Amino acid sequence: GVEYSWWNDQNGNEQYYWNGNDNSTHMCSCGISKTCADPNENCNCDCDAAVPVNLVDEGILKKKTN
Repeated sequence: GVEYSWWNDQNGNEQYYWNGNDNSTHMCSCGISKTCADPNENCNCDCDAAVPVNLVDEGILKKKTN
């Protein structure tokens, strides 16, 4: 599917890694723990829009080289 979740680094570049993950894959903490609302997705923000709740992905970024 389309990856909707990213953050922009200090240079404006899109970054697709999140709390608890390295920068080689697009995966949020719920993807690592297999607790995303849609088990086929790696981030809650990428789950199908038909999910009837507002979903978030959150955490502390520990790799701050970008």
